[in-house]
Amino acid sequence: MLRVEVDGIGVCIAHADDGAYFALDDVCSHGKSSLSERGELLGRVVECGMHGSLFDVASGKPLTPPATIPLRTYGITVDGDDLVLSAAPVAGEDP
Repeated sequence: MLRVEVDGIGVCIAHADDGAYFALDDVCSHGKSSLSERGELLGRVVECGMHGSLFDVASGKPLTPPATIPLRTYGITVDGDDLVLSAAPVAGEDP
């Protein structure tokens, strides 16, 4: 996972085992911990390193407590050797 800044917002880029790329808020909606720095990617699920909440990287939805608020997700596509990230969230709520 890698953190990038988009219009001042931290976004976590996740590269799943199956080769798919996903982009979601980098900060856990519960503990405010960086997912790219302290989290772990488990297939298409990211686990927050602070309290263990699990999030679906495609939808941003929390899968386990203590997090209950979804993360925003962003469109991401592969264009040759580049990743193209949408600056506008696709889904989720403002943290």
